[in-house]
Amino acid sequence: MRRAKAGGHAKRGLGATLLASVAVASLAISIGGCTELRTPAPGQGMQVVLSPDPGDPLRGTVRAAAADFADSGRALTGRPREAALAAARLEYLAAAVPADRRFAPMSASVRFALANARTELRNALGTRADAAPPAVIAALAGAARALGTGDTAAAERALSPALFDPGGAETLRRLGELGPLPSAMLASQQTAHEMARLDADQRWFGTIATEPDVSAGQTTVGLGGDSGY
Repeated sequence: MRRAKAGGHAKRGLGATLLASVAVASLAISIGGCTELRTPAPGQGMQVVLSPDPGDPLRGTVRAAAADFADSGRALTGRPREAALAAARLEYLAAAVPADRRFAPMSASVRFALANARTELRNALGTRADAAPPAVIAALAGAARALGTGDTAAAERALSPALFDPGGAETLRRLGELGPLPSAMLASQQTAHEMARLDADQRWFGTIATEPDVSAGQTTVGLGGDSGY
């Protein structure tokens, strides 16, 4: 009888140890995912000016882009500096989400929507189709910095005809008249909702994200008034 009780105590002790180990490992994974997403990767074209949240730059950029293009970006009209930042953010996300492994859990539909939005935005600005995203992002961010100091001439120089056709003053004028951009609104909102869903489900690990309407038990962040981010 004593041996049976001793065996039972040993099993319960082993079970408790395993549960504790799993809990610690889960916490480490969760913290690691947050840290990994918050750390900018080199070579991705991320400009410091793009994110209003230096402590969490990737999430900050996603949230800012969603706010930029709300109502199809109509609030950007007449605000070329803000429009340049918004365009740089969308250009960054369209390039980073398919290529940066930290965004790998996001669904393919997000990548497709961002590609469509970038095409829409490039058509609106006259951005050359073969322009490299890091160069476009740097140019737009540079124009925004120049406009922030009131240096219109420097902003025009940043918008080189090598990247924007015809560039210079004309591209700056287009930034002041940017919108409406419905594809940019859809893509930026979809990216923000997907980020919130992955945060809620702690699904930042793996190679692909499961579509929310297919996987049972998945948290779905709706498209209504409560955006969840």
